[in-house]
Parts: sequence; C-alpha cells; structure tokens
Amino acid sequence: MKYYHATIEEHHGEFVTHESILIATEKDGYQRHEEITKDWYGIDVDEDPDKKGVYWNDCMTYQSGYFSEISKKCFEELNKKTSITAFFDEEES
Repeated sequence: MKYYHATIEEHHGEFVTHESILIATEKDGYQRHEEITKDWYGIDVDEDPDKKGVYWNDCMTYQSGYFSEISKKCFEELNKKTSITAFFDEEES
C-alpha cells in the first residue's frame, strides 16, 4: 500500500481553490488521483476538448493538482487530525 497527499484544483473564473485529499492505494498513484478527480462531483465527465485532464462542472473547471507520496505515519496523522477527505482502496489478500 502506498500513501499520497494530493489536491484537486478548482477554477471559478479567475479564482482558484485547492481541495486536499489523502489517497491509500495499491494502484498507480497518479492514475488513482486522476480517477478520483474525474468522479469528484459524481456527475458525467465533461472533459474540456482542448485541455486533457480538465473537466467542466457548469461554469467552473476542475483538474488534478499537487501530488506527493507520504509515509504511512504521516497519512494516519493527517487523516486523524484534519478534515481532509481520505480515499482508501481495499487491500488485496
């Protein structure tokens, strides 16, 4: 299992916000980050035809942002002591 801290970047006109997330996965971390981003709003994906990896939600866009591998201990502490959304993939037996 690998652990990551990442962000989803949201663009509201000229304003940009970064939503922090934690990811625990056996999959490729970058691929899992992109999967989470695509499903961030739980709507049909509307990818920008001119910008791969940028998705529309009404009049704003969102995309995968910052991404970094972190230790299990750091992941557990952040998950325990912050309000960051965490995504856990099931461990394979």
